[in-house]
Amino acid sequence: LVRTIEVHSGFSALVVDAASAQRNGQQATFDCLWSSSLTSSAIKGKPDIETVTTSERLQIVDDVLEVSDKPVLYDGDTG
Repeated sequence: LVRTIEVHSGFSALVVDAASAQRNGQQATFDCLWSSSLTSSAIKGKPDIETVTTSERLQIVDDVLEVSDKPVLYDGDTG
């Protein structure tokens, strides 16, 4: 089981890094981060129809990687 959650900024990555819960008596945290075009567009108030450039999306990933050492899955589809 790999626990993955979407992040859309450096701040959201910090929140994920700090998030944990008890499950079946064990500490559970997220193993991986995910970056999607939908949330990259939504945080900019734009529709998910390729209005956010790849460069802008990669800047978000860079912001995430500055504050987290978790692996990032990058959803590079076109909407």
